Amino acid sequence: MRRTVALLGAVAAVLLIVQTPAVAAAPREGHVSVTDGPFEFCGLPNVTYAEETDYRLVSRHPGPDGDWTFTVFTNGWFTSTNADTGRVVTATYHKANRDLRILTSDGSLCTVMTMNNRTED
Repeated sequence: MRRTVALLGAVAAVLLIVQTPAVAAAPREGHVSVTDGPFEFCGLPNVTYAEETDYRLVSRHPGPDGDWTFTVFTNGWFTSTNADTGRVVTATYHKANRDLRILTSDGSLCTVMTMNNRTED
């Protein structure tokens, strides 16, 4: 009986000390298309811009503070086109943005410092 009580006490102490794992929300995925222009860019008067991005947002609720943390993975490309000359610059990218720390939070608006790991071609 003493061993059982001691064992139950040890298990209860471990359960109180060990924090529950972060609860993850279902990942959200989507696509964003952007077009803009014509506008002046670096002295070129007739430039248009187009971008296509696929994203996956993974968020977690870390604990009792009520603030969510997140990681956003994006893959895409953008082009800048000079309509006068027909020249095009295209770049592709793969990024992972992750929150580092919450700077301010008032319940309805949250300002977060993020880290960006990216590759561009």
